[in-house]
Amino acid sequence: MGGPVSNSISRRHRSLCNSTVKAERLRDWCNAYPSLSKLIQMMKFGKVFKFKQDTEAETSKLWCDLLPVLDGLLCVQVGKRGRLNNAILQALHAHPTVSKIIVTSLENLPQEVCFDDLSSIIVKSHEPTSEGDTRTFISYLARGLQIEHMFFRELLDNSQIQIPTFKGLQRISLARIPESNTWFPPFISSHSRLKVIEWLCPARFDNIPSSLSTFMDPSQTFQITSVAFRVTSDTSSEPQEWQVLQAGAVSFKT
Repeated sequence: MGGPVSNSISRRHRSLCNSTVKAERLRDWCNAYPSLSKLIQMMKFGKVFKFKQDTEAETSKLWCDLLPVLDGLLCVQVGKRGRLNNAILQALHAHPTVSKIIVTSLENLPQEVCFDDLSSIIVKSHEPTSEGDTRTFISYLARGLQIEHMFFRELLDNSQIQIPTFKGLQRISLARIPESNTWFPPFISSHSRLKVIEWLCPARFDNIPSSLSTFMDPSQTFQITSVAFRVTSDTSSEPQEWQVLQAGAVSFKT
């Protein structure tokens, strides 16, 4: 019987073979039905793009040669277990009609993305975990990377208002509720697509923080565990108002 190492190698081999088979089948189908291949507008991948070693270069080349044939392709979505290498990413970037490359997190991308324009890449969610990770992420933002959901463990306050603008940002999550909400207006005004702001509190508050007092009933004492706000207006022509979307709290009569 195979041990853990042999089982791991076997699974990886099956994943690679599966990637090759899918590419070959799609290539054969496109060759047989060239007019129908133009109808493919979106492709979703789980483990398909998972290349880490030079031995997988043949499969990578197969996909790179196949992508230009799909001349109607608009969007590629990579699941959380997939990982693009620079060759595949370059082929997608060079594709004349692909406008969106959607990945779950930065882990789906190569360790260093080697081209300048990242505006077609959309990251579903990101949480900076180290100084080096933050530097890389900021450099990607400067090159046009889009991010839909950011998670911050540190507070946003007056000293941190000059943070980068997150293109495409729709939701932010904070690990703590700030006592002041002075960062609120400038942050919101610089992120027009922002729809949800939520606080996920690792510790409960015995009383309502001042930044949330206008949204809560002052006749109650709360232990707040989480709270989320959503913008009420979906159009730029209407004034934006924020309302409580959901709140996790224990309420006590005073």
